[in-house]
Amino acid sequence: METYECEELKSSDATTMAADAESIALIEQLGLEGQKSLTNQETLTREPYREMTALEFYIWRSVCPETTKLQSYSLSPIPLRVLQVAAYAKELGVYQRLEVWHPRKVVDDPLLVGLKHGNEYTSKRDLIARWGETLIPFETLIEQAKKNFTVELTAAIQEIESELARVKSSIANRVEMSFSKCDFNLPCAYHMAKP
Repeated sequence: METYECEELKSSDATTMAADAESIALIEQLGLEGQKSLTNQETLTREPYREMTALEFYIWRSVCPETTKLQSYSLSPIPLRVLQVAAYAKELGVYQRLEVWHPRKVVDDPLLVGLKHGNEYTSKRDLIARWGETLIPFETLIEQAKKNFTVELTAAIQEIESELARVKSSIANRVEMSFSKCDFNLPCAYHMAKP
């Protein structure tokens, strides 16, 4: 199991609140707008989970393409620690929804992800936790995602090649149909009649 809290923010609630208050004061004093965006101004706490990078998002979506709302997830037991982390993430009030990302068939290495309010139509998601019998290293997941992409790209190319072969086989028919129209238009790729 892995959780993705910032290391400094994994301590007790009292210590965290004190550290957060001091950190937020320094962020304000220094005018650190980037860091300010990582705070919850209503509760004066720093958000402990980070947003996925574009690469992480692609890799996780490639190996865990299915999404289930946390409330509905029933494919495997969720460990106590992940339930505790989920409860804390929900308590923060910044997430519209907590999601479990998982593979289609084998339920291995599910990922708990947070969708913040206002990010519904974006790929922005926060990493919260991950669990499973044995956690596959991220480097291995990158290789798996590369294989998945290769398979998808190969299938797309085969589909394009099939369409090209079909078009080539009907060239004579297309030319005849284009020239036999009553409303003749100069033949070009855009005006050719489709048989």
